[in-house]
Amino acid sequence: MDRKYKAPEKVNVYRTLDEMNQGRPALKTLRRVPYSSAGMDYYRVDGSLRPGWRDKLDPTADACVALEGAGSA
Repeated sequence: MDRKYKAPEKVNVYRTLDEMNQGRPALKTLRRVPYSSAGMDYYRVDGSLRPGWRDKLDPTADACVALEGAGSA
């Protein structure tokens, strides 16, 4: 579902979810409007839609995404 009416959310980008779980810093932080499908929010990062996850390291982030590995597609 298109959610263009929403304000952009703070999204941290990690190489993998394991790196986030190990406490490594995010590669970058973006502002993106989510796209919702099947009960999950997805964010466009580097030309691909990626599922959003709760960022355990940054309570100010609305979500985080992984570029590679489990949880990235």
